[in-house]
Amino acid sequence: TEYDHCADTPAETVERLDTVARLREIVATLSARERGIVELTAEGLTLREIGAALGCSYETVRLVQGPLFARIRAELNKN
Repeated sequence: TEYDHCADTPAETVERLDTVARLREIVATLSARERGIVELTAEGLTLREIGAALGCSYETVRLVQGPLFARIRAELNKN
């Protein structure tokens, strides 16, 4: 469930908080459009909705989103 993390051990909680902090650092380095894609994806918008919100095409969002999230995953996995 969405509250499974409530049963985390203290070490798991610290690890989760470290990951969230690292993710915030990574997102801060992105361009405004990339940040918009990340934020709107996190809100659950479709690619078409993201494109409309950012004033770009579905195709642009589709082409940017995959490599963008791959970059974020790679940065998170560096440490």
